[in-house]
Amino acid sequence: MTRLVTGLLVAALWAPAAHGQAQAQGPSASTAGDADAVPMIVIEGLGEQDDAAPAEPAVPSVLLRNSTVKSRSTAPWLFPLRPLSGKSGANDMARLQGQASEGAFRLVLPPAALSGRLTLAHRSSVNVLPQGSEIEVLLNGRKLGSFRPDSFGTLATVSLPLAGSQARAGENIVTLRASQRHRIFCGPDASFALWTDLDLSQSGVQMEPLAVRPDAAGFVAALAAQAGGGQAVGIRGQKVDPETLRAIAGALGQATGGAPLPLTVASPWAVAERPAQARISLLPSNRSAVSVQQGGDGALVLVIEHPPGQAADPALITEALSGVPDPLTLAQPVMLQPGQETAFADLGFTTVVSSEYYFRRDLGFRLPEDWLLLASQKATVELDYGFAENLPEGGLVLVKVNGTTVRMLPLDRNGGKIQPRLPVSFSARLLRPGLNALSFESIIPGDPADEPCPTRDTDMLTILDSSSLLVPPSPKMQQPDMARTLSGLGGGDVQGLGQVGDGVLPFVAALTPVETQGAGALTVVGFADASLLPLTQRGIAARDLETVLLPPVAPAALAQPKPEPVEEPVNTGPARLMPANPVEPRSASWTLPGWVDRAWAAVRAPLERGIDRLLHPGDGLLQPWLAEQQGVAVLMSLEPDEPERLWLLLGPDADAADVAADLDAGRRSAGGPHGQISVLRRDGSWASWTAADARPVLLEPLAIGNIRPVLGNLVSWQPRALTAAMLGLAWITALLALYFVVSTRGNRKK
Repeated sequence: MTRLVTGLLVAALWAPAAHGQAQAQGPSASTAGDADAVPMIVIEGLGEQDDAAPAEPAVPSVLLRNSTVKSRSTAPWLFPLRPLSGKSGANDMARLQGQASEGAFRLVLPPAALSGRLTLAHRSSVNVLPQGSEIEVLLNGRKLGSFRPDSFGTLATVSLPLAGSQARAGENIVTLRASQRHRIFCGPDASFALWTDLDLSQSGVQMEPLAVRPDAAGFVAALAAQAGGGQAVGIRGQKVDPETLRAIAGALGQATGGAPLPLTVASPWAVAERPAQARISLLPSNRSAVSVQQGGDGALVLVIEHPPGQAADPALITEALSGVPDPLTLAQPVMLQPGQETAFADLGFTTVVSSEYYFRRDLGFRLPEDWLLLASQKATVELDYGFAENLPEGGLVLVKVNGTTVRMLPLDRNGGKIQPRLPVSFSARLLRPGLNALSFESIIPGDPADEPCPTRDTDMLTILDSSSLLVPPSPKMQQPDMARTLSGLGGGDVQGLGQVGDGVLPFVAALTPVETQGAGALTVVGFADASLLPLTQRGIAARDLETVLLPPVAPAALAQPKPEPVEEPVNTGPARLMPANPVEPRSASWTLPGWVDRAWAAVRAPLERGIDRLLHPGDGLLQPWLAEQQGVAVLMSLEPDEPERLWLLLGPDADAADVAADLDAGRRSAGGPHGQISVLRRDGSWASWTAADARPVLLEPLAIGNIRPVLGNLVSWQPRALTAAMLGLAWITALLALYFVVSTRGNRKK
């Protein structure tokens, strides 16, 4: 028995060696089946030497498509849906919430996928009534199909054919419109309980890897698919210079429409944890050329040849990817002309007809970058709207400007018709140069709230596109604001500092100028290099930023151990009668009546805010504001003398591609970063702070016609200056009056 075991061990140890000898002997030593299963890689220069040198260096055969080589990546490729804006990752879930909601997604396809099928993995709340709900799917504005949200536990899939649709090679826009009905309750709270989640990591178009041709369209689609799946895209090469990396990132960002690409620099011999769909390889050569090849693992490879010691030519990269259709351009908010009444229709707003118990619609528009009003001027919305008759009591519609409610309109009286045109005035200082948002939000209670919503024959609310907006003109003035710099930033304006390394590449790829502005610069800094930032000019300590960016501690870690129970001493003295609840001693001071207390409480808050604004213009002191923030990145304008120079500090757990996506989405939104300091919260929103030293600057000559709004802006910027000027004027007037009285009194005595 012992000899048998020993023999088996010897045979097991000898087998790999024998297999290696068989491989060393060449193909003749193996069977035909082994030759098909094991790819043979020919390394040029190690075989028989040819006297005639080739005119041009050949691309290594390992990068070329070979029909006899079987791809090691046999799993189908998924070309996933990606959010139209903001971060994208492998585990992101997109939610359609409410009675009626809409979500838009990007879908980048190679030509071979146009005859495939679009798969959507979805799951809905148990509150959704499938028989009264539907989700409509549109592709590039045309209906592709629809399905019923009837999966409440595990994910369900629906498959829609692309053949004969509006699908195109390159970028497509997939829109999902959800109409959902609550099975039990009715009202705004019930609307928030209605949702359908879409798993983006399992939604898209699947294809076999070998069906994707190694061309520009196939490479861009594979690149977008890998980035959308949350997998880094490797740039492989030896001693890659920074200029080449920036050229590659900029060209890829242009080809993908500014999509956030998780680009990383990797060794040529690095082995990926997961099979790659796309990568970039840099090869030293005596020529400059760019081509798309298919690697031995099935990945599409952008091969960039360049002479040693020279940067790759970005024009060749752009030319190699020029066969890809241009990405679809999204409509930008319309520029509103101040001083001119503009109809909503001219701003891109279409008439709203709503039957929802909770509804919100935003109207985005832009104001010139040299528009600025900080005083008491008024802007006006001339609102044409109507609502149904006999709506539940308490229904109302809110009119908001950049998130601030400026008017509440009741919907429970005098309904059943289009109302007379209603002027809604609001303070013009709520508006900002650049992007702004005018919002309409309706809240209608259920009647009754504990039963399903009744079927209505008429709509509940309509807002007509004949409504108009009038913004007063202003002198040409500007206030330092990072939003203006961000809108003009491009990939060439981004640089890294310290150990951020290739973390700067997603920003180079994602940032394309939204508007042509003056020169600006963005410096990306890693968390470990926070001390390299010029923080002293803002009076910030590095530990203040570290507190903002450190991940929150789990509640379990903060739990304090329960103290040991302490046994109360037993009173052995004579018994005394004690009240169950100790009586607080009455204060000897006189107390105001209750109604006076309530009145004072109502006045105190705005009074304190006014005094604080008087003493601390802008958004107050920076340190208390920072102490209330928590996020993954901080965007800063640290040098008052150079407001166009921005600094971005990444947190220790920040993903550079996600931050780049949120930064690009934020500068296209009215709620994006502005002022001098802005924190990217963990939910993708921005919190901004404006410094007191952000002084308005006049860009035109001072004249009689503009002196009043100019002074109004300056005084509103620094209320303390107004207070000091008024006190000074009062003292001067008093002194002059006193001098006049004293001097005339002496003359009278004579």
